[in-house]
Amino acid sequence: MLDIDNIAKSVHAVYMNSDIVDQNGMPAIYHVLRVFTNCKDEQNVKVLALLHDVVEDGLMTFADVYSLLIKSANDPSDAKDIDEIIKGLKYITKPSYVKTNKQYYLYIESINENYLAKQVKITDLKSNLYNPITRKLTRKDIVRVNKYMKSLMILEQ
Repeated sequence: MLDIDNIAKSVHAVYMNSDIVDQNGMPAIYHVLRVFTNCKDEQNVKVLALLHDVVEDGLMTFADVYSLLIKSANDPSDAKDIDEIIKGLKYITKPSYVKTNKQYYLYIESINENYLAKQVKITDLKSNLYNPITRKLTRKDIVRVNKYMKSLMILEQ
């Protein structure tokens, strides 16, 4: 079984040493912890929830994540879980080429192919939708909310 406490401490440290914030200006680690707290209570889902934004946010590479998972392994049988988590992370990490809505929805549809990524992305989208914006809403916010709702519909079919 992977050492989730070690993974959580490492992810917390990389976020706290960054200036990445959410739409309310709060440290992004709060979003990561909301997703972790609200996702399915399965080890690999929980681990992916902790890691779901680290590559996309530019805080870690896939190699860094792999190294962290290896260091957090307690048993040789953890290798299968590590591979499964890395695969899920590759699915959930939005590719840098995704710029248009069409590309975004193709990316969302591809997440349906991976159980871990799908579970975490659903929780991620819900966290983004249900985290109240504490400033005046903009047109950009409304477009984003609609995009998240459509994405949820694609993933929950």
